[in-house]
Amino acid sequence: MMQLRSIQTIVLLIFLGGFTNNLQPMLIHWLQESYKLSVVEATMMQTYFFSGYLFMSLPCAFIISVVGHQITLRFASVLALTTAFVGFMLPSDIHYSWYFSLAFVLACAITCMRVAALPYLAAYKDQPDYAGRVSLFLSFDTLGAILAPAISSLVLFNLDHLFSAPASIPSTQSIHTLFLCLASIYACAYFCTTVFLPRHASVKPDVFSLNSLLTVLSNPMIQYGFLAIFIFVGIEFSVVNALVFNLLDVQNFSEGFCASCVSLYWIQMLLGRLIGAHFSMLSDKIRLLVPISLGLILSVASLLSPIAVSWYPMLLLGLANSSLYPTLYSIFSKATAIDQQHYVSCLFLTSTCGGAVLPFLQSY
Repeated sequence: MMQLRSIQTIVLLIFLGGFTNNLQPMLIHWLQESYKLSVVEATMMQTYFFSGYLFMSLPCAFIISVVGHQITLRFASVLALTTAFVGFMLPSDIHYSWYFSLAFVLACAITCMRVAALPYLAAYKDQPDYAGRVSLFLSFDTLGAILAPAISSLVLFNLDHLFSAPASIPSTQSIHTLFLCLASIYACAYFCTTVFLPRHASVKPDVFSLNSLLTVLSNPMIQYGFLAIFIFVGIEFSVVNALVFNLLDVQNFSEGFCASCVSLYWIQMLLGRLIGAHFSMLSDKIRLLVPISLGLILSVASLLSPIAVSWYPMLLLGLANSSLYPTLYSIFSKATAIDQQHYVSCLFLTSTCGGAVLPFLQSY
């Protein structure tokens, strides 16, 4: 089993993944406001971000097989730290496409970090409550998702009022502050992975080969799970984007109120994951069927409701989605040998590119 400091480090890395992913909704709105972009143009930032998952997952599995989990995590932390520092140094009159490029590189770093961190959870793979443990660990991902909208809204839209800039040039002091915060926490992540994780990971990967990857992928449960996560993550971030658009552009609520509602969406997911961790004796079938059924009911209710009230069932989708992600990952992981867990996390993270595709289609 993992030592306490190792567990705390993995929890920190999982938290950072959720936090960074969920900076996107308020960043997209900041781009719209600052550069006068259309919804489609601004949503390209999220498309670039989640494309990084598709681009980096497979190379990361190869890197892990060559240098191991700890060095890969250190590399990911340095890459994220460097990207955030570059964002901090961007001049105020920079073209908005630079932020798309930074989002892509930052997502590559997060992908590498997650692919390398998740196999540590396989230390509990043979425990009867493994799905519950995964749900507990991934609740820290959701905790990051809860804090990200509130913090990004506070930094981006309240600090902007403190600085003056010509009308033709967006004020970038606030986003520089956000990048500086990111650089600080990734410096902390580098320190933790260097000091507290063992030199040799508790999961020793096998030599990378496409045959091994295809063997893992040949499992029908993993194929279905891959498709399910692709759709699930796409819907998850489509709902968040729809909430932001509905509350800001249609309802004319403040950015602070909008961020609170997005955080409430993730709070429900956190509660669902903690409940799922507590009721670890439930079968995987129940863990999947109940949220899927609830999600379908709420989706139909949202579609049939007037736009002024459609955001109420949207909020409840957070609770509906809560157990899908950890349950699917635990199914992936239990069906795979201990030395091939990096292939599981690689496929698992690749499937999250649904967050790049579905929200972009939704923006049209």
